[in-house]
Amino acid sequence: NHFSSSSKTIRIEGRVSPDAALVINGQEIVKSSDGNFDQEVTLSEGVNMIRISATKKYSKEAVVTRTVLYEAPSLTFNHEIYGKTTTR
Repeated sequence: NHFSSSSKTIRIEGRVSPDAALVINGQEIVKSSDGNFDQEVTLSEGVNMIRISATKKYSKEAVVTRTVLYEAPSLTFNHEIYGKTTTR
């Protein structure tokens, strides 16, 4: 249930019952007539909780929660100062 990403966005794909309402992190998601969905989610640096819920008209809500760790790629600069090479 724990994932990591070096990309600022992730794509969540799946399929739910065609008559279910689908919500990812509080945002209602449009799905195809057969229930397929494909949604891009933007991550914040650090730990991100992704909450996916599906609810049919007369059914209990089904919820899946995933944790995604986003670590922005670090940049390395090599430059020479007064004849010395430093790395940052």
